[in-house]
Amino acid sequence: MNKTLILTPNRTETCGMYQLAKDLSKEFDGDIMFKDSDFKNQFFKYDNVISLFYPMHKIARRIQQDSPYINWICYNQGIPPVTKIYFPNFFRRQAMRYINWRNNVTMQGADKYWDITKREQKPRWTERHPDKNRFDNIPYALYLGRKTDYKNFEWLR
Repeated sequence: MNKTLILTPNRTETCGMYQLAKDLSKEFDGDIMFKDSDFKNQFFKYDNVISLFYPMHKIARRIQQDSPYINWICYNQGIPPVTKIYFPNFFRRQAMRYINWRNNVTMQGADKYWDITKREQKPRWTERHPDKNRFDNIPYALYLGRKTDYKNFEWLR
């Protein structure tokens, strides 16, 4: 029986990566570890390691180097293009350029790559409210975290 370890940078409930990690842990009956977890000698009981984002790719690479029999699966989240359209703030744009570069560098050397656009994701909320027409005439928005341009907040509203 294969044991899977999913590496995600944080454990915030509103974070999409943490939600994805929870979905993957249900799908593969795996364990989730975060960047502040103690990794010493815990990964030898796993057959697969799925890393979701930098710096977790870096940790997964280290695990793979220490234990070559572990299968490293790199989950490519796909950062939007770092342009003024998506990141109007200059300093955020520079930070995203650096994060994008580090993410791409640390992904190299994985055994398998999964692309977020090519993997089916199950909806998290499938129940409908008994009063389906409750929101027909009321403007509302789904909270997506930050209301930056690349999250299409205006379109959703």
